[in-house]
Amino acid sequence: MPCAVGPQSSSVRVLLINPHVDTAELYGWALENAGFEVCVAPLDGSRPVTCNPDLAIACMPHPDGALVRRMVPDRRIPTILLTGWVQKGTAAHHVDCDALMIIPVSPDELTKKVREILERAGRRDEPAQIPSNPDSSPPAD
Repeated sequence: MPCAVGPQSSSVRVLLINPHVDTAELYGWALENAGFEVCVAPLDGSRPVTCNPDLAIACMPHPDGALVRRMVPDRRIPTILLTGWVQKGTAAHHVDCDALMIIPVSPDELTKKVREILERAGRRDEPAQIPSNPDSSPPAD
C-alpha cells in the first residue's frame, strides 16, 4: 500500500504491519496526526515492504518477531510488537523486537512508545530545526 503522509509530516517513516484494517486505520490516523509518515503492510507478507521505514510496528495475535524480521530484515530498524497473547515473563528481546505492548493499546500510548523508541535509537520524531541567524537576534539591552 502506498504511504499516507500526515499534515505535519516529518522525515520519520513508520511501517504499520497489521492484519486488521480498522486497527491499521486507527493507529495510522493517530501516528499521522502526530506528524509521522505511515506506510501500511499486511501481516501475511503477501506484498513486499517498499517504504524503507525508520521504525516498524506489528500487530499480531501471537508474538512472532521472526515474521516481522522476515518482512523488515534490517536489524537497525527498531520494532514494536503489539500482541494480545504473551506468556508471563516474556520480554521484548525474547520475541526479537525493541518493545512489546499488550493490546488493547490506545493510539496515544502507541504514539508515546514510538517517540520513546526513536529517541532511544537516536532518531528524532520532529523535522530538524533551522538554526536562527545570529545576525537577526534582538539587540542586547
